[in-house]
Amino acid sequence: TVLANLVLLAGGLFMCFLTSWRLTLLTSTLIGPVVWLSNVYARWSKKLNMKSLASVADANGVATEAMGNIRTVRSFGAEHIELGEYTGHLDTSLRYGMKDAFASSGLRIFDNYLNYAATALILWYGGLATLRSNDAHELSIGKLITFSLYWNMLNRAIKGLTGLLNTLIRAGSSAQRVFEIIDLQPDIPLDQGLSVGVNSSHGVGPLSLELRDVDFSYQMRSSKQVLSQLSFTVPAGHTVALVGRSGAGKTTIVNMLLRFYDPQGGELLVDGRPMCEYSLNSVKKHVGVVSQDTQVFCRSIRDNLTYGLSPEEVTEEMVEEASRMANAHDFIMEVDGGYSGMIGERGVQLSGGQRQRLAIARAFLRRPRLLLLDEATSALDAENEGKVQEALDQMMASVSKRCTVILIAHRLSTVINADKIIVLDKGTVAEQGTHAELLQHNRIYASLVKRQLQKQSNLVEDSEDYFSGKGKGGQSQVPDDIDNLFDADGPDDRAKGNDKGKAKEKGKGKEKGKKGKEKEKHGKGSWEEEDDAEAPWWKGKQKGDW
Repeated sequence: TVLANLVLLAGGLFMCFLTSWRLTLLTSTLIGPVVWLSNVYARWSKKLNMKSLASVADANGVATEAMGNIRTVRSFGAEHIELGEYTGHLDTSLRYGMKDAFASSGLRIFDNYLNYAATALILWYGGLATLRSNDAHELSIGKLITFSLYWNMLNRAIKGLTGLLNTLIRAGSSAQRVFEIIDLQPDIPLDQGLSVGVNSSHGVGPLSLELRDVDFSYQMRSSKQVLSQLSFTVPAGHTVALVGRSGAGKTTIVNMLLRFYDPQGGELLVDGRPMCEYSLNSVKKHVGVVSQDTQVFCRSIRDNLTYGLSPEEVTEEMVEEASRMANAHDFIMEVDGGYSGMIGERGVQLSGGQRQRLAIARAFLRRPRLLLLDEATSALDAENEGKVQEALDQMMASVSKRCTVILIAHRLSTVINADKIIVLDKGTVAEQGTHAELLQHNRIYASLVKRQLQKQSNLVEDSEDYFSGKGKGGQSQVPDDIDNLFDADGPDDRAKGNDKGKAKEKGKGKEKGKKGKEKEKHGKGSWEEEDDAEAPWWKGKQKGDW
């Protein structure tokens, strides 16, 4: 089409000049305004079409998000809100489309009027020239008709090229968003750098890690420093637990170990070398991850378990063994098709605990040299949390000393078993050491455990039994939640103390139950009573010797 119109344009212009150069120059004065207006409209229409397409994309985003969270939408009866958001974006796109349509129609009307004016000018000037001409070589009636035909051919070529230009501009505005993504280059190259080597006499051994004065802040919140002069080491084969309040930088450290981000200051060393010197793909092959939000794909269970591994690296026996170790084999066999069964989009046919156990089995199969556990049980109910925690315990026992483990957990029972516990506060290391060492320091970590002991005082009767795991509940006596301990007890916690007073076992006597109710009546916590033996440690009413 472009070539045909260009040929018609060149041929028509040449024949018009050959027939009558005066008429050609005269009528060409009307082509200039059309070309100029078409250029102005094209630039304006490009911006308008981009805004219209952005509104359509926003509408699609609202629809996708609403469908993905349809249970929440239906639970809150918010269908009209989502519908309003969706129609609002579509109305915005419609307004932009109507503006473009009106402008395009106006340009076409103006173009037609100019064509009529050009035809009238040709007939008027050409007719007068023909009547006044006495020379046969001058403009005659035959030449005037011939010029009109050539001019129409030239005009059709100009219209065709103008329409094609407008189409290309609209297509360009649509493709620009795609090209921007295609042209993006990752800040961290995938294949450039060294391969992670062997550091063990037995072959591939665990990785050692070291963070030296690491600084980091996210681009969207550059004013907030997430990590500041952070330094600690993780010897090869050790298990290190990261503890801290929300926002202390625990997950950021995991993301940096996965090299989603590079430090903005300082160094992150792997086996004594800066991580940036290694090939990203090489590092990922040796890392296993179990995160708090497990992502699965709409594929078979086997494909999800072997994700990222080539068929030569894994066998059916290895898949089943990993599933058994992750406490996943039983529920997998209950799925239609077993390991070949489909789990639906984003794993909708599985519970949260089942998805987490699939993630643990997937990590088992990779035989990682570095294992990252990022609060794998934080979003689960008590029953699923117990099953997943059992699988995690089996995993940590099986990879002990053969894999370096970075652990973020909200269960003290998991943290206690770590070789080193690092307490983070505002992006820095507040203290580090083993569980016993940190208790002896009597600083942040010790206060966290003491406070948790007080909150569990209706379950734990002796602090020494608790720390030795010899209490009535054994390991289950260990407090479950460590994240909330960073917030000092306030009115809400006092209210919880009242509830605990009411929830005492009947074997402890009715007197305490009445006493708790009486305290609740007066709006005070059970530890506020002067003679209460379970007063918190910071009130000087601690039970037993720490």
